Amino acid sequence: FRGKVERLRAAQDTQPVLPAGLQAELRPYQEDGYTWAMRLAHAGFGACLADDMGLGKTIQTLGVLLARAANGAALVVAPTSVCGNWLAEAQRFAPTLNVTIYGEGDRAATVESAGARDVIIVSYTLMQQAQEAFAAKTWHTLVVDEARSMPG
Repeated sequence: FRGKVERLRAAQDTQPVLPAGLQAELRPYQEDGYTWAMRLAHAGFGACLADDMGLGKTIQTLGVLLARAANGAALVVAPTSVCGNWLAEAQRFAPTLNVTIYGEGDRAATVESAGARDVIIVSYTLMQQAQEAFAAKTWHTLVVDEARSMPG
């Protein structure tokens, strides 16, 4: 516990810089959210970013995904209704990421071959159907959009 507290304290001294690949200008509160999330990630902690719709959670998260992209694959789990939006926003604001919606093409290869700079977007339902494949993969960054309890 003390080690984790010390990592969190040390992370507060870091000054995360927005990645150059982010094709957007963040508002000050969005920059604060990005900095907060990156400090927590640096310390090895997760985060829950929640605010009203339309205030830029996706753009902040794309900044985090870009900043962490070189270190390994990322997984975005989202309701089916917003998977396409994640793809469109990533292509618009983070075009250097290799973003794929799971379910298109060879599903097994999509998960197995995911590496640095890759972001796989999957719906809750498809992730549950292929839970063993997703669990077997080491994900550097995990984003759960509109988190909900998962059965079993």
